[in-house]
Amino acid sequence: MQQAGAIVYLTREGDYDLAQDDTKGLSRRKSEDIQNRVAFIKEKRLICFLVFI
Repeated sequence: MQQAGAIVYLTREGDYDLAQDDTKGLSRRKSEDIQNRVAFIKEKRLICFLVFI
């Protein structure tokens, strides 16, 4: 994609989440992680968002 001229932002490059260190409980960590990723996407005003599983 970058070779085609797209600006690429990665929200994950390793096996970690974007929750605060002091957030306890798996469910809360996952919720906070996805909220932080959505905030990142909105902040960058992205046109396209891809998810690879």
